[in-house]
Amino acid sequence: MLKHHWYYVHFALGIMIAKSFASIHSFSSRQNSSRLIGARAVPILIFFLGLLIYSMQISSYALPIFGSEEFEWYITGLGAAMMIGGLIGSPTARKVFSMPPLVYLGKISYSVYLVHVLVLKAITPLVLIGLSKFVILEGSNWGFLAFFSINVSIVILISDVLYRFVEAPSIRFAKWIHNFKSPIRL
Repeated sequence: MLKHHWYYVHFALGIMIAKSFASIHSFSSRQNSSRLIGARAVPILIFFLGLLIYSMQISSYALPIFGSEEFEWYITGLGAAMMIGGLIGSPTARKVFSMPPLVYLGKISYSVYLVHVLVLKAITPLVLIGLSKFVILEGSNWGFLAFFSINVSIVILISDVLYRFVEAPSIRFAKWIHNFKSPIRL
């Protein structure tokens, strides 16, 4: 049996959101342009309801029937999907997320997803050792800020290289294969 099958539910929700992005955006644009009172508040309500659901710690004390760690993972996935849906539907969020630094981070986000754990496991200990020679890290906000900034910078740098030299060429190649017109007819 699958050990962490809740992960597949999260993945499926992400695919559904990606495939439905245009529909969600179109629906929310119609709602936002309508004269209905509160129509503009719907995405905000969906976002905050999703945030509430995502951050809820459902325990066996609160819901004895569903109080399992596995159920909590399903709930957090649902909450995250609602938060993303609310953001897609918000004109203000769309303006914020269309800012060039955030568009760039969105472009390299898959590479960040692939790289961040490797950086945390392989490079972060070296950064910690190196910084500890120059800065007192324990109880120091500046030390933590330096540590965090260096690690985030390394993740972004490696992700950018991975995006430019692996991901983007792979996407172009996949599009070429998809559009390729074979002279051989089967």
